[in-house]
Amino acid sequence: MLNIKQPKKVYIYTFPHCRRRNIDAAWMGEYFKKNGWQLTQSIKEADLLMCNSCAYVKEKEEASIKKIKMLKENKKKDALLIVCGCLPDINKPRLDTVFEGISFGPRSLDRLDKIISAKISINEVKEPNVFDICQFSRENIFDKFLLNFEFSMTFFFKVFESILKSICKALGVKNKNIYTAIDYQPAEIYYLDKDAFWIRIAEGCLSSCTYCIERFATGKVSSKPLEEIIGVFQEGLNKGYKKFSLIATDCGAYGQDIGLDLHTLLKRIFECEGDYRISVLDVHPKWLIGDFERLKKLLKANEDKIDYINFPVQSVSERVLKMMNREYTMGELKPKLIELKKEIPSLKLITHIIVGFPGETEKDFHDTLDFIKNFKFEGVFFNKCTEGNNTLASQMPNRIPRIIKDKRLLQARLFYKKQVLFGGKK
Repeated sequence: MLNIKQPKKVYIYTFPHCRRRNIDAAWMGEYFKKNGWQLTQSIKEADLLMCNSCAYVKEKEEASIKKIKMLKENKKKDALLIVCGCLPDINKPRLDTVFEGISFGPRSLDRLDKIISAKISINEVKEPNVFDICQFSRENIFDKFLLNFEFSMTFFFKVFESILKSICKALGVKNKNIYTAIDYQPAEIYYLDKDAFWIRIAEGCLSSCTYCIERFATGKVSSKPLEEIIGVFQEGLNKGYKKFSLIATDCGAYGQDIGLDLHTLLKRIFECEGDYRISVLDVHPKWLIGDFERLKKLLKANEDKIDYINFPVQSVSERVLKMMNREYTMGELKPKLIELKKEIPSLKLITHIIVGFPGETEKDFHDTLDFIKNFKFEGVFFNKCTEGNNTLASQMPNRIPRIIKDKRLLQARLFYKKQVLFGGKK
């Protein structure tokens, strides 16, 4: 329990790349304000500091450790630092090497109620659907400008789209996808859309991918009630929003714990009248395969209301997919994706690809690149495999050396840029 004189000031930091934790940061911000606290972007002024950590991959884990050490060194002597986010649940031993204070994962934010003697509990505070993540992710004006620039990428692309298309036409480039014109992860354009109305429909998943460490923090799927989601969606419509993004650890697992499914949710949303488009982030392909005919029929009937869906393919190697425990084969998935593209040409499909999984051969890697070339996703997230502690992947033989992972990651991004933007031309 904190004993702080008025006004109480809290500093909240979160890593900008994870929308789910971004929502948590904004949610905490609203919670603190309702309990009489002031938000500050000054570490020196804060009485309480919240570090919303990340440990999705090793690089993010080390970035979190670095941030925690920096906050410890620069905070007021009597200020309290709390580490939340995924790191406490994913790698507590690593956190303990630099921090001995209060820490908890994303499923335990209600611990704050006792710590600050809250008059309004966090579960009584509505999750925000629109927010400026800059106030929770940077300390200085220059960095804030850079982050705002990232969030404004879509705007800049639209402004220069006609110019780029003219250049492409002059060069004989026929492909319309101009998002890879700069060295930027193109799929992030969709995730960094600050004009969207974000709705978290669930947390957690029902899969057991051997490389995934995030599930240790998010747990099993916990879906929000259908009527609650529809109410929030209708609220966004009433406020004039036209772009909506559904987000969860795995949107495909929505409703499996409450007797519902993604098809039911989307059907109810599409029944709402209005001028809008829906995007669905992170749907495990097994849910597409298992309910393909119903989902295809629903999406085709509402083609004017669906923008994009992310199906993380990860690899096209059957052997690698089996080692990843992805619960599907490319023989099952590939024809479904091709049919979706054919039946619903306006639907944008994006994906995730992992390079350097243990045992991945050069042939596996190039087969995946060839699939990306032929399928032409609207966006691709490329990530190198970083086998986290306590995952089955970390215990597998034939782990790929880091230098080869780095090489493949760079090669994949350059390949995607060349093939999707320039159609393979030099």
